[in-house]
Amino acid sequence: MLILHGTRDKATKPAGSQLFYDTVGSRDKTLKLYEGHYHDLLNDIDKQAVMSDITGWIDARLPRARRIAAPSDRRNSWSIAGSSVVLL
Repeated sequence: MLILHGTRDKATKPAGSQLFYDTVGSRDKTLKLYEGHYHDLLNDIDKQAVMSDITGWIDARLPRARRIAAPSDRRNSWSIAGSSVVLL
């Protein structure tokens, strides 16, 4: 489970993400707090770093995934057992 939250988020509190992380039953869990970022991390300051963190997290957990080229962005696509995953 990947939980991302901006520390300056005014819509939801980072403490809520921390509580969820602390109590969720998953053994594979990551909480990433982005200092100075707001609510919409993929349309916020340094969004490329956020996307890089997401793709890195996925890559680390799907080592046998075969990368495929998406028409708009090759870095954000995978093919897994005939299914595709694309992050927009």
